[in-house]
Amino acid sequence: MKLPVNDIPFDGYLTLNGQLLHDQSRKVYAGTPIDGGEMEVLASIFQAKRIPFVLVGENHRYINYFDSTVVRTQAETKGVVPEVGEYHGEKIFQILAFVPILPPSLLRKWPEIL
Repeated sequence: MKLPVNDIPFDGYLTLNGQLLHDQSRKVYAGTPIDGGEMEVLASIFQAKRIPFVLVGENHRYINYFDSTVVRTQAETKGVVPEVGEYHGEKIFQILAFVPILPPSLLRKWPEIL
């Protein structure tokens, strides 16, 4: 899919809610990856594969696995299901978790579910 902004010249690009800044040639100018301690926790959630979890790096994004929630959500938002991949310690700038709609009784137990 070609986005209309691809043909508009820019001095730079602010992406991932400010986590990555690219110059006009789309090279990374600056970035703020997720902190190492926080990333350890997120990596364990990713590797446990209890919920579909997307990791977004500097030049790619990948998911630990996908299910009907991921497929439905991506179809509804005109998105693309990311490629399934493994985390190998690279810098991650954003995460996305696909969780089902839960009743309030289960929401209180959510930390136990992860």
